[in-house]
Amino acid sequence: MTGHAWFKTLPAEWALVELKWVARIYSGGTPDRSRPEFWTDGDIPWLASGCVNQWKVTEPSEYITKQGFEASSARFVPRGAVLIGLAGQGKTKGTAALSLIEATINQSVAAIVCGSALDPRFLHYWLSVNHSNIRGLSGGDLRDGLNHGHVGAIPVPLPPRVLQTRIADYLDRETATIDALIAKQVELMNRLRERRQAVIDRAFVSTSEIVILRRHLVLNDSGAWGEDPTGADDVAVLRSTEQTVDGYWAISDPALRTLSQTERQNTRLREGDLIVTKTSGSFKHVGKTTLVDNEVAEGGYGFGNFMQRLRLKSTMIPKFLWWFMRTDQARSWINLVATTSTGLMNLNGSTLGRMEVPLPSLVEQREIADHLDRETAKIDALITKAERFIELAQERRAALITAAVTGQIEIPTED
Repeated sequence: MTGHAWFKTLPAEWALVELKWVARIYSGGTPDRSRPEFWTDGDIPWLASGCVNQWKVTEPSEYITKQGFEASSARFVPRGAVLIGLAGQGKTKGTAALSLIEATINQSVAAIVCGSALDPRFLHYWLSVNHSNIRGLSGGDLRDGLNHGHVGAIPVPLPPRVLQTRIADYLDRETATIDALIAKQVELMNRLRERRQAVIDRAFVSTSEIVILRRHLVLNDSGAWGEDPTGADDVAVLRSTEQTVDGYWAISDPALRTLSQTERQNTRLREGDLIVTKTSGSFKHVGKTTLVDNEVAEGGYGFGNFMQRLRLKSTMIPKFLWWFMRTDQARSWINLVATTSTGLMNLNGSTLGRMEVPLPSLVEQREIADHLDRETAKIDALITKAERFIELAQERRAALITAAVTGQIEIPTED
């Protein structure tokens, strides 16, 4: 069988059906959050849409009460159902998981209860390698959710049921081996990151003079967001999403904005400026700091109003302060002083200016920065190697699943 956009060929003896003909598809609901009696001391497992990111669901998101269940449209799904996200942040929409528990679900999850002709594990593997195809069923706007019609229209290869089970068993074994290798690399990366953090922290254990940061700043100002782009003389404005947690730039598609002449002039970045995220929904991101190098400075970027610029006097080397902002000491201080409002963590220029920082001599500052450049580069090279291994392993995993569920490889029988 040939000619479908989701695959090149299927074995001639395999059928191809829409999912709705071989499974029941339905969603649930969410009890009223304003009614504590629907949630307090509940004993009925309930799953939110984020559950699909677990691959296999073994624990409920929350518990609801019998009263909450009866007063809502929450519905039970049996153990062994395949769940698929209809909406949600990131990759949640279109992601499938196999539920190993009986639970109720909310309205943003579709339960797929397979009929006798379809093995749920086989279906789960098929859906897992068609995430982008499934997301595309709702149209080009990534904000649009999936519905039961979209899910029901998913094309599913249908080999004989006994072969589906053999394929699923084979993939369970093979992917478990690959997943174990990936887990070891993830563990290695975590240890390397801990080692890198220890190297950074040790570099600042000294008896050098402690100073108030604002006394060593030329500028301590906020960025500007401007107005919607007009297509004429717009400015690329950097956002906190262009800053990584590790303190590097990840500029790919900066927002174009219309800035006044004053805003353009005031937000123009200079090499050596430090940009601090001052507003975020996560303590992990508030306070992350990037250093403006020559490439960013020459890019003509502005910076957004959720970011704060620190420009130093000649008494402090920018790279030295950038490294200090990555210490656990600085992170603990930021977490302590950041305020919370409307679900966001906030810093401001005044607060940042009160930060206490070490101030060794300029020679020592340079030595510390150079030392950290060298030592962390060695560790980062090892992390990059582990990341590449994981990337290749994940590609191998996806290719293996695709080949198996489309009949492109011979499935060995167990001895």
